Amino acid sequence: MKIISNNKKRLTNRRKILSRVASTLAIAFVIMNVVAIFHSYKFTHFSNSKIEKTQRPEQLTFAKKIKTLFLGVDNPKPVTKMKPAGYFETIELQSNKKIECWYLNNRGSTKTYLTKGTVILCHGYGGRKVIYA
Repeated sequence: MKIISNNKKRLTNRRKILSRVASTLAIAFVIMNVVAIFHSYKFTHFSNSKIEKTQRPEQLTFAKKIKTLFLGVDNPKPVTKMKPAGYFETIELQSNKKIECWYLNNRGSTKTYLTKGTVILCHGYGGRKVIYA
């Protein structure tokens, strides 16, 4: 009888361990997905303009690094303060959001240039169009 009861205890202990491991993995999976949801939202939406952009990792405190790790970076909508030096027109494209663009041409210029085509430049994530002006 003791052999049977020892086997039952072993099976019960194994089941408890497997149950705890499975529960831990399930909780870790849910937490990782919640973190991924926060990060994907932050990458596809601008933050409130009153919040400053997240600093470089070397400049963050430990608490801010942990916050950024779990909640994602803050990226406020860029504000264009500079304008191109030459003649340009501001164009607004309507998509699911309003996109402001500059069309640079030589109509207002005193020099005449032979235009051979159109070039479209796109700034990267978190960039501003003024870097091309």
